[in-house]
Amino acid sequence: MFSKWITPLTLTFLVTSFISPVNAKQEVPSDITDVCKDSISEGRRRLNDIRNMSVVEDYWIRIQSTDYTNVPSSNLWSYIYVIQGKGVRDLFFSPVFMKSISTDIIEQCQSASLVRFGLYASGVNEVYGLMPSGEVRQFRCLDSSSGWGTRTPNWGENWC
Repeated sequence: MFSKWITPLTLTFLVTSFISPVNAKQEVPSDITDVCKDSISEGRRRLNDIRNMSVVEDYWIRIQSTDYTNVPSSNLWSYIYVIQGKGVRDLFFSPVFMKSISTDIIEQCQSASLVRFGLYASGVNEVYGLMPSGEVRQFRCLDSSSGWGTRTPNWGENWC
């Protein structure tokens, strides 16, 4: 039943939001550069600068072809920031700020095509991804009225 609507990417995010994989070996893209690492660190710093909010952990997840109906042919990685605190509300009401961090990571990390900001120990998240036009955009939120459980989201959509 759950396999119809919980994609591997969503499942990995949900599991790691509840259980920190501190000692787990994490897979990362093979082409990570120092510029990419700096961009990720800068994103973490900017997020930690938000009052009453902190990054609990951040990591890479490989995007699977089953996560979306039309996954990009290249750039098959997602970067995840797991966050907590009362300041998360401020972040989630700042799409320009999240898009700025996402755009920087996607532009500096050749393998990245998606950045997810997820609230620790919940399924609440915001997603920004690289569209076929080359623009980074916020993914459209799909709720239960959008066919939850009956289809895989298209690239540019996110179950929330």
